[in-house]
Amino acid sequence: MQAEEVLRDYPTLTRPQLEAAVAYARVTPKQGRPYPARTVKSALRQGRGGLERAFAAAHDGA
Repeated sequence: MQAEEVLRDYPTLTRPQLEAAVAYARVTPKQGRPYPARTVKSALRQGRGGLERAFAAAHDGA
């Protein structure tokens, strides 16, 4: 997932906030649940099947 995609989907989020979130996620990964390959908003923009592809990509990357 690209930073620009996240910032576009969440316009109130600043780049430093995103960088801090990424740094935090690297040192404290979620247990048992992979991160999605893209945001839900971007998957919905793709239309039918976008969410299924996003979740499948996240699962395959685990």
